[in-house]
Amino acid sequence: MKLLQDALTQPRTVSLSLHESNFDAYGHVSAPVYTDLVQTAVIDALRAIDPESKPGKQHRFSVLSLAVRFRVPIPINTPSADVTLSLAAEQKSADSTTLEFKVTGRLPCAMGTMTISEQPANIVDKPEEPRLTREGMPKIYAWDLPVLHNDRNPFCELSATRLLDNLFTARWFALKKIANETADDWIRRGFAFYLLDFDAEFLQPITQVDTYRYSTWVREVADDGRLLDIPFHVTDSASGQTLFTRGTLRFAIMDISNPARPRRVPMPPYGDGHYFHSGTAPAIWPQAQAN
Repeated sequence: MKLLQDALTQPRTVSLSLHESNFDAYGHVSAPVYTDLVQTAVIDALRAIDPESKPGKQHRFSVLSLAVRFRVPIPINTPSADVTLSLAAEQKSADSTTLEFKVTGRLPCAMGTMTISEQPANIVDKPEEPRLTREGMPKIYAWDLPVLHNDRNPFCELSATRLLDNLFTARWFALKKIANETADDWIRRGFAFYLLDFDAEFLQPITQVDTYRYSTWVREVADDGRLLDIPFHVTDSASGQTLFTRGTLRFAIMDISNPARPRRVPMPPYGDGHYFHSGTAPAIWPQAQAN
């Protein structure tokens, strides 16, 4: 990764165009697009220092970990976004490079870190099991989705962008099965889920055009019901034991009945029962915490 480190001896900013397809049903740039913008900026930095590189001969990199903090949405009709890359003060190892990034629309909108390497991690570990919470035993939102040929990047790995989009898709499919609720149903009622934080660790690359299982569940309901902390993992669909990626999503529940002034609110009553099995909450919480 020395080439990239040489390219970023000083912070580098690249302006990237936004298109109609980058905006979601809430009228904002969708969360997966941010990861695509950051990865595109990394490729741009590599090409700047090695302009002779040809398609199919790009300098390889695999994402080992990614943390994004979303703060201000990029609204519709924003023509472009600036991505600023810089080297993190502390590097994890000589074999990888940790970058700090900031994505700016009209305002600074997201920031975070990305650790990349010339080779994937290839770490073998077991999927996490949901645990009893204050609210009860979480319902597991599990759904199998195929990885198509065009979902993979030039290095034949499922991109972080597509992974995040698949997590959203799988969660809504599972909610439809569990509670017969769709994203459009929530929007019509004036509610939405805004992603605040995304943390992912890429243990093994997803390279095969195959079907994979995306599992999520609520670990904690915070801020008087306004925030949902949601662990996730991606495994093989056959046994569910080969762990590829794990991490955490944090969503805010938003009242968007006035689109100009969305506000954070507790879970509406019709959301009760969607995330926890009833009757399993511990009678004495401190004892359950020990579990």
